[in-house]
Amino acid sequence: MGTPPSLILLVLSALAVRFRHQWGALVVVLLWTGWVSLVALVGLDGETQALAIAEGCIGSPVLFIAVVAAICGGMILYTAPRETRL
Repeated sequence: MGTPPSLILLVLSALAVRFRHQWGALVVVLLWTGWVSLVALVGLDGETQALAIAEGCIGSPVLFIAVVAAICGGMILYTAPRETRL
């Protein structure tokens, strides 16, 4: 979550929520999806990754994916059109 792309996406998420911009939130969700896919799927080879996890250098991406899913879900729900009552 501390990498530059993640920080940029956090700022974009905050801007989309601040201005309640539906299409902006959708674009940010799509960018988050691409970034999470890169982080989770493109990595080291199996042996190197296993050694890095054993040494504590990297962890499982599950927490990162869960946090991003919560951010994206919250953005979509918050920027959804409000129901108008007559």
